[in-house]
Amino acid sequence: MIEGGCHCGAIRYRVDGDLIDAGYCHCDICQQTTGAPVLAWSRFPFEAFSYTEGHPVVYESSEWGQREFCGACGAQICYHDIDDAETVEVNTATLDEPETFEPEYHIYTVDQLSWFEIDDDLPRYERERPEGSGTDSDADDDDDDDDDDDDDDDQKPDDFDDYDDEDGDGR
Repeated sequence: MIEGGCHCGAIRYRVDGDLIDAGYCHCDICQQTTGAPVLAWSRFPFEAFSYTEGHPVVYESSEWGQREFCGACGAQICYHDIDDAETVEVNTATLDEPETFEPEYHIYTVDQLSWFEIDDDLPRYERERPEGSGTDSDADDDDDDDDDDDDDDDQKPDDFDDYDDEDGDGR
């Protein structure tokens, strides 16, 4: 079992499932919502993730995803991609043992800050990591296979409303 929480302790969570993958995200949304040049994420099955203390503030950071924060200290706990309702991406730094899951790749390097150097041999992707990729040969591929014509892109799965801030107290 994996546990974690925010900086002030108001939010605690548990993951009772196996890691799917872990990586670094350089997208401008991660940069703006965390104030950091890059963010380490650990992805798990959605049904394995649960809050054990507190209720996060939910913020729709884009039309395709939402982020959950502690309303007291502002720590970003996780990210849900609306097109992938089966998984949750947990901010690795909020894990009680963040060194457990070492990142395996870099995504959205197209948004990487010019003064930030990547000094590792991990695969790099200009945008999303292609489905089923796991080798360096898939990295830095300019082929962007976004399914923008999917009619369901604007629909939000019911699971995303589980942690809404109903009483407005930010927790």
